Amino acid sequence: MDEAIYREWWPLHVRHARGETLTAEEQAAYELGRDQLYTDENLAGSGDEEQRLRSRIADMERQLDQLLEEYRTLKARSEGLEARLSEPAKRAAGATG
Repeated sequence: MDEAIYREWWPLHVRHARGETLTAEEQAAYELGRDQLYTDENLAGSGDEEQRLRSRIADMERQLDQLLEEYRTLKARSEGLEARLSEPAKRAAGATG
């Protein structure tokens, strides 16, 4: 809803909220404006935000998968190196296993 239409709609909304009786034409204009605002909020607000959140979550899941793969690779490499160390070298290096 553009600003000019909103300025016409707002006084109808205030009157309706106060419980005043609107003419049939005013009531129709009020309901049309109300429905337009609800539609605008639902389409522009939650839809766009939901899409951004889903996109961000997908990006983070890809990053997590990459980090977990890197972690597993480094862990296996570290364990392989530790296995080749002598016990004194393990103690000196702070190796746990």
